[in-house]
Amino acid sequence: MTSCSNENDPAITTGGNVYRVVVEVSGNSPRGSLHLYNLDGVAFRNEQTGERTEQVNESFTSRTSYVTDGKVSKITAQGILYSNEDARLTMNVYK
Repeated sequence: MTSCSNENDPAITTGGNVYRVVVEVSGNSPRGSLHLYNLDGVAFRNEQTGERTEQVNESFTSRTSYVTDGKVSKITAQGILYSNEDARLTMNVYK
């Protein structure tokens, strides 16, 4: 996993891992969008609904979370925040 946050060490791990991605938006009328991909063909499972999908393109208004159904070597996670007022998007990726 590689982190591009200035608050985290840019640690890189090799090999496969199971990942959990939790994204939350808050503030005045926030709307979020989550995009998840992996090149290993491993499905993502929505933790709220149990639904499985090969890639995630979900819009949401509060919180959403996904976990990989197995180990993946690389994962891409992108969270987008839409709001005309003060709002915040928080994304945590756990392995």
